[in-house]
Amino acid sequence: LLKWIMEPMGTEVGFPRMFSVLRLFRLTRLLKTVRFSSFFAELWVLVQGLAHSLRPLLWTFTIAMILLYVFAVASTELIGKRDDFEEDSHVQERFGNVLRSMLTMFQLMTLDSWGFDVARPVMVT
Repeated sequence: LLKWIMEPMGTEVGFPRMFSVLRLFRLTRLLKTVRFSSFFAELWVLVQGLAHSLRPLLWTFTIAMILLYVFAVASTELIGKRDDFEEDSHVQERFGNVLRSMLTMFQLMTLDSWGFDVARPVMVT
């Protein structure tokens, strides 16, 4: 039946491709069943809320990255390239270039110290 439908549309239906189309139909039917089931109503509302929050979350991430970049450039210029700190290895490790400054600013933003154990040794190599 699927072969008779797909071939006139110019799509060749191979044996493995036919099974993936059938899986897609089965998944669609399962999602409709889950959506209309009263047992999964709260879960469906939660999934919809998550899907609707992706765009604002993307914009929040974008603004945070822009601010992180701006402050990293400023800290590289004001701290990393300052004559007083040229010989200080700790300052150069944290503010020597924009990427290092971004990592340091990210650590300050998240109030975390994982970068000292994980990311800093990776950046050295």
